[in-house]
Amino acid sequence: MRTRSDTEWAFVVEALRDHKNVERALAAAQELQRTATTADIPRLLELLKDKSFFVREAAAWPLSDLGVTGALPDMLQALHMGWQEGHDNDGLSAALSDLAEASPAESALVLLGELSPQASPTSASMRSGCSSSAMASWTHNMPIKLPVRTVTPGALARPAPARPAAYGQRWTDRNNAPEKSGGE
Repeated sequence: MRTRSDTEWAFVVEALRDHKNVERALAAAQELQRTATTADIPRLLELLKDKSFFVREAAAWPLSDLGVTGALPDMLQALHMGWQEGHDNDGLSAALSDLAEASPAESALVLLGELSPQASPTSASMRSGCSSSAMASWTHNMPIKLPVRTVTPGALARPAPARPAAYGQRWTDRNNAPEKSGGE
């Protein structure tokens, strides 16, 4: 794929902002998603800061499709902007989720890096602009599942009892079956 010229980018962005012709704007968003390359990443990141929520959502999909986990902080900032403007951001939320699901470990590292005290100035501005409640509400539904380390070998070998023991019975660790207690 070839890189878009400045004139082609201007045409795409103009079409994305054409609120009077929804079909043109939608076609531009679909074309951008279908044809974006890694060479387009800097411009897509810039579009995430656009004043139009539609342009921001249109920029998020190619970044997600290209697997640009480094764009997660900018995508979260765009999501926050949309919420502050009163938009539901369904498209942006879906693009974020798809990206996080496709690269869970890498996404988690990027997001954890953004929360660290040693994060870059960009991270600090993202943290100040994106409230913790906004980040928490999005990350609550994130499909990221990090590997769990067991502290002791065999800690997960025995399942917990499915139900409490009946009166006069106790559960055994051996086979998880009730056993009569002494005295009966």
